[in-house]
Amino acid sequence: MASSDGIIILDRQLVDEIVRSYLPEIGIELEDIAAKDRNCDASSHVMRSPELGMSATGPSNSIRELNWQLYKLLKDLAWEVDNGARVLSLAIADLMDEDENAAAELVRLANQIAQGTPTDPWG
Repeated sequence: MASSDGIIILDRQLVDEIVRSYLPEIGIELEDIAAKDRNCDASSHVMRSPELGMSATGPSNSIRELNWQLYKLLKDLAWEVDNGARVLSLAIADLMDEDENAAAELVRLANQIAQGTPTDPWG
């Protein structure tokens, strides 16, 4: 979430929950749907008299092609979700590391300032 000042505010717990729980479950669900679609055979559902329309198999070839395309799209989407979860996790880790590095640098600088200047302009 970004504020009107452009400051990014993260709820690390929510991001972790999304990355560790929701996105993997979505990826698994997409894989399951893809597998079910791949095993779907509509040819027996469109069988009819050869004198009607396109033939005894009707539009089964077109339906098979559509099912194959849907299968590939679902597999691709599952891959995108899995990799999106990894990218999000790494991006958040990088942001958190940057915050920790910046905080450590601020502490180091504050300690250095507290020790005072190494130069005595009066001596």
